[in-house]
Amino acid sequence: GYWHDGALIRAGKVVIGEIIDCDSRAVLAAPGHRIVTRIRYRFATPENQPMVKTVNLEHIRQQMPDGRRYPEVGTKIAILYVDSRHHMLL
Repeated sequence: GYWHDGALIRAGKVVIGEIIDCDSRAVLAAPGHRIVTRIRYRFATPENQPMVKTVNLEHIRQQMPDGRRYPEVGTKIAILYVDSRHHMLL
């Protein structure tokens, strides 16, 4: 989580974004395959620069580890943001 990134703790600002794509696919791995869900999202930085980012999740195809379903396209999200190297989808 964000507590492992000192920059996010010290200077992180919450910005609002939205989900623009969410898909799941099988990826070959030993032995067999695994499911990877990819979530693409967009937001504007505090300096009003548009950003599009992707996060890959290796969990159950239709839900997150805590059992909630993955967000649908258009869902508003929060991002903890410092700069292009220090940011995290919350």
